[in-house]
Amino acid sequence: MSCKSEPLKSLENLRSPNIDGFLFTKILKAEDAVEGNDDNDSESDDESVISCKEDEVFDVLLLRNMVKIERRRGNKARAELEKERMAAASAAEEAMAMILRFQNEKSSSKIQANHYRQIAKQKRQYDESVIQSL
Repeated sequence: MSCKSEPLKSLENLRSPNIDGFLFTKILKAEDAVEGNDDNDSESDDESVISCKEDEVFDVLLLRNMVKIERRRGNKARAELEKERMAAASAAEEAMAMILRFQNEKSSSKIQANHYRQIAKQKRQYDESVIQSL
């Protein structure tokens, strides 16, 4: 029985830079052991079957580790995205509050200006009536 180490070679290409070097070293040693045992007799075939099972365990461990790393990355990205979303929502709320405040100030200024115009008009009318009475 021979054991193919194709999954290990494909996993070697997929490995993430964050994968623990120790685990990857074990996988490479297991791969070397499998390649070294392929040309021996039937006793070595038993060893290669054991190595294949070990390789599968290492493949599974490597994949699980990669999944954990990618989940952590995804969780960090989601947390950062949520943080940015909250900051954007807060900024939008502040901008809307500022706009409303400016609109209120503008309407208050208009009301006050109309009031002063009315007072000035009444004063002018009064002054005209006083001048005509003289």
